[in-house]
Amino acid sequence: MMYLTRLQREAVKRIFDRGDTSLTGEASCDCRSYLEFRRTVEGLIGGQGCVMVPCGRIWFGVETDGYTHT
Repeated sequence: MMYLTRLQREAVKRIFDRGDTSLTGEASCDCRSYLEFRRTVEGLIGGQGCVMVPCGRIWFGVETDGYTHT
């Protein structure tokens, strides 16, 4: 599992809590628990701490300060 800052963990939890996203209209993940969902987080090679979270057909980027973008 990747190391995440506290703000990144909070942002990933907010994404998980959405359940199905309004952006895709489909389930964000087949994961049954937050821990399983968090294990889907991937880092960027050469990135500056931004991690990517798959959510349906969309990937969310989560910066070290918790800022979330698609």
